[in-house]
Amino acid sequence: MQAIKRKYAFISYNHHDVLWAIRLKAKMIWFKLPSYIKNEFKKSKYLEPIFRDRDYFTSGKLPDMIKRQLDNSRYLIVICSPHSKKSSWVDQEVDYFLNKKIRTAEESDPADYIIPYVLLDEPYDIVDCYPPSLLEFVDRRKIKDKHLSIPKIDGEDALNESWFARLFPKSFKTEKSFARVIACVLGIKDEFDDIWNLHLRMLKRRWKIRMAIAALIIGAVSFLLYPVRITFSLQEEKHMLPKPNDAVLFINNVAYHISSMDSTVTVNDIPWYFMFREMPIRFQATYYNTQDTTITSLLLHNSSHVIKVRRDSTYGIFSGVVKTMDGEIVRGAIVQIAPSKDEKGRICTTDSLGRFFIYFPISEQRASMYCSVKIEGKVCYQRSDEVPYDSLILPVR
Repeated sequence: MQAIKRKYAFISYNHHDVLWAIRLKAKMIWFKLPSYIKNEFKKSKYLEPIFRDRDYFTSGKLPDMIKRQLDNSRYLIVICSPHSKKSSWVDQEVDYFLNKKIRTAEESDPADYIIPYVLLDEPYDIVDCYPPSLLEFVDRRKIKDKHLSIPKIDGEDALNESWFARLFPKSFKTEKSFARVIACVLGIKDEFDDIWNLHLRMLKRRWKIRMAIAALIIGAVSFLLYPVRITFSLQEEKHMLPKPNDAVLFINNVAYHISSMDSTVTVNDIPWYFMFREMPIRFQATYYNTQDTTITSLLLHNSSHVIKVRRDSTYGIFSGVVKTMDGEIVRGAIVQIAPSKDEKGRICTTDSLGRFFIYFPISEQRASMYCSVKIEGKVCYQRSDEVPYDSLILPVR
């Protein structure tokens, strides 16, 4: 049989009060012991181990496992309520524990090892919440203090009028009862005020942590719920070409028509989840290269973004063939294309197939270009083209 380690306390409760038992155990095992108190049962700075039976029994005798746990527990914490008063199981646990303490010679007074954790509001009558065996023990032993020597707080009347008690009466009662249980389990009833003050400091520290976490959560939620506002502007190279009238900016697949390349597009109420993922952006316009980009961070609620756009080669490339009026290909013809008749522009010579190709940078591109062809022994051809063609045929005579 596996040996059972000794424990500080055994929590006896009715299944209707299981939530109170769970809370009490959780609060006890997370209670950090004062520096001058050493854990007698485990190498730990906290008040552990504490036993709470998770099984639910409706009737019958106490199992041997429960008896062994009671034998190895120094204190018995009884969660007293109208439910536990009617519970035969709680009554058996109390009766077994009391008889064991009475039989053990080293224990002077069994009442010192029974700790009632009363769930009723004060003042209360023990008849309404004590199990029969505990009530019989109190009456039989003629114990004057029916609360079994649960310590009182110095200046308790003033404490009951404190802001803590007024604002949170139920929490105050619960914490005060818990501190009394701790003082009893540690066997320092005379130093209860120290335990109470230590517990209050722990509560304040926990409240500060909770308030800080709540503030962070509220701040994060407010940040996410606050609508995102983004402004987009377009930037392109300087040129002398006409502005498009069909420019469209697609933001997250939603089309925004741009009346002028100098205007800005403002998007409001962008969903918060785009703060953590990419947002697709696309620019489309006649005579412009389609520009695709993404915005990867929208953590700033009011931000501005510049989209650089570029012209395509529609106005930049002049190419074609030079032929005579009879359709004969002209080789070695000098082709000159310039922004105006008075400017030199750019010059090239046709190849063996009469073809020519001239490229203009964006700064020299115009909506209308001046074209001329010079061939030795032929009449010079001149004309003005408003829109360049992929295959420009220049006939000469």
